[in-house]
Amino acid sequence: MPREASYGEVFNAFINVLHDAIDRFKPVVIGVEDAIPQKHNRAHTARLTLGLHAITDMVAVQERIKLVRPSVDRIRSAVVGRCRLTPLERAIRPRVTVKDIIVEPWIQARGWDIDNHNSRDAALGWAYLCGIRSRRTT
Repeated sequence: MPREASYGEVFNAFINVLHDAIDRFKPVVIGVEDAIPQKHNRAHTARLTLGLHAITDMVAVQERIKLVRPSVDRIRSAVVGRCRLTPLERAIRPRVTVKDIIVEPWIQARGWDIDNHNSRDAALGWAYLCGIRSRRTT
């Protein structure tokens, strides 16, 4: 969508894309990462996020498809094995993020060429919904 698109145009486009994807792929479940607390977002991002979540809920009900909404921490913990940086990681590299240290290496280890942090998290969400889990360590 162009940056100058209205919320209505963005939401309408999303409804169309979601219905088209459902018609094409016939999913039995729709997964959407739970919304992060809105205090961490700018107003524009918060409006978009909550609107897209509401539309997903509505379409899932209309299409009679189960909706799951796992948190990003649950997804990362289940698929990669952890969701937080260790104190040592934070001390050594204070500007490093979970996406740099935990998500990116997992994606690269699979040979996937995904260079966007948000797309990498989406790939983790897909893996979670497919039942891909990290090995448990004792």
